[in-house]
Amino acid sequence: GTNRAIHNHIIDNTGPSMTTSAIETGMAAAPVSWIRSNPNPFTSSTEIQFQLKYASEVTLKMIDLSGNEVKTLINGDYPSWTHTVPWHGEDTSGNPMPNGIYVCHLQAGKYVKSMKIVRSK
Repeated sequence: GTNRAIHNHIIDNTGPSMTTSAIETGMAAAPVSWIRSNPNPFTSSTEIQFQLKYASEVTLKMIDLSGNEVKTLINGDYPSWTHTVPWHGEDTSGNPMPNGIYVCHLQAGKYVKSMKIVRSK
């Protein structure tokens, strides 16, 4: 089955990051409605989809379980819409990454969603 574990947290440079919801803190609604990948697990490539409720500056990175950045897939301003970003299981230099678990890290403004993606052969 698809691993749909999603972790939400707000980045606040004035203190430690904390797991919370935008409603509890009285902040504006989070810009990201959802994020998913298909297929997951994948062998050669996967498509990461996310939906923005409103235009935001977005960064989408793949990170290994040691916390090392594997590749930045997108970095820029994106409109309110559903966006699809392919990842072919490669690092920044185009080298194929080994089988394993990777974290898809989506940041829109100060809001972050993370999701595990599994590469298997």
